[in-house]
Amino acid sequence: MKVNSNIAALNALRHLQQTERDLGQNLERLSSGRKLNHAADGPASLVISEQMKSQISGLGQAIRNSESSISMVQTTEGALNEVSNMLIN
Repeated sequence: MKVNSNIAALNALRHLQQTERDLGQNLERLSSGRKLNHAADGPASLVISEQMKSQISGLGQAIRNSESSISMVQTTEGALNEVSNMLIN
């Protein structure tokens, strides 16, 4: 029994398969416009991204709370101006 192997062809095939995987990942990144498409793309970057999303959400809520407080203060100011006008007249 004689076993033949073409090491150069096997190496070329392995490199071709790796290149195809890399191409697929790059096409996925390009098509989505994202650096991270899966947790495996960068676990540390994913954690940072999730923390930033949480901070952005918290800041958005803080802005909405501030706007609500401003409205309440403006309403109170208007009422106090009316009371002041009534006391002066």
